[in-house]
Amino acid sequence: MSGAISRFIYADDSGYLDKGWIVFGWLELSASDWDRVLAHWLAFRKELVADYSVPVVQEIHTTHVVYGRSKDSISTNPPERIRAGNREWKAALGREVLVRCLQAIRDCPDIEVGVAYFRTNKRGREISEDRELAYTRLVAMWDQQLRHQDDYGIVGMDGDGTDPIYYKAHRALDDLFNRRVIEDPMFHSSQRSQWTQMADVIAWSGFTHLWKHDSNEFAWNWYDDYLRPKNPMSDPIDLSTLP
Repeated sequence: MSGAISRFIYADDSGYLDKGWIVFGWLELSASDWDRVLAHWLAFRKELVADYSVPVVQEIHTTHVVYGRSKDSISTNPPERIRAGNREWKAALGREVLVRCLQAIRDCPDIEVGVAYFRTNKRGREISEDRELAYTRLVAMWDQQLRHQDDYGIVGMDGDGTDPIYYKAHRALDDLFNRRVIEDPMFHSSQRSQWTQMADVIAWSGFTHLWKHDSNEFAWNWYDDYLRPKNPMSDPIDLSTLP
């Protein structure tokens, strides 16, 4: 056993804490496929430049894009067919772009995706306890899977590293001679990381599949149509059922 890192997991959170929804989404790939996956994604981002004038460096943040909340458009020159007579054209543009993102994820042969969730009755400050519990169970599941595969992996996440629950979850794993998720999570700025942007799209689409709110009806089937074929477990995982 070499002990070399062989798996990368890129994760992001989603959900609606006011309603007790805690959701995580992620993509997983072999370290040896990292270059091919990134090349696939960057080629797709160049397609967005050609078709929608969305720059490769433009952050695709799902909750901003899907509702057209950004002050400025993600496109430097939005297609006239979307803008013409459409007061909500930013949202329409964003939804088309997000579907294209999901298609690119679906069509990438070298990745797997996953979604996990936790429902809680806690609210306010108390919900942070269940967020920590949920992520601790998720990390333990990843660790068990890596041990079963005789692999080692590292987790990358969106954020600035100021939330202590992620460090605690990683350090709650078995002793150093047994754990397979190594190190604390690596934190990346979603403005600069294509990986965390992919994880964000997965997490939000998984949450919308789980909580079918009327305002998101346009995306209710996104998980089934694009992500379920990439998920080895098919359905999102209920973290409340894990030890």
